[in-house]
Amino acid sequence: MVYGNPEQVKAKLTALADRYKVNEIMAATITYDFKDRIHSYELLAKEFGL
Repeated sequence: MVYGNPEQVKAKLTALADRYKVNEIMAATITYDFKDRIHSYELLAKEFGL
């Protein structure tokens, strides 16, 4: 599980990808409200420049 603000999440995901030598990560956000889920993906995409 990875959590935190966008900068922290990016750092943790990047560290995991480097550690396991992968070039792709799949994310699943679990929230009750669908709008919150979409917003979390938007924040992640923005942080990674997508």
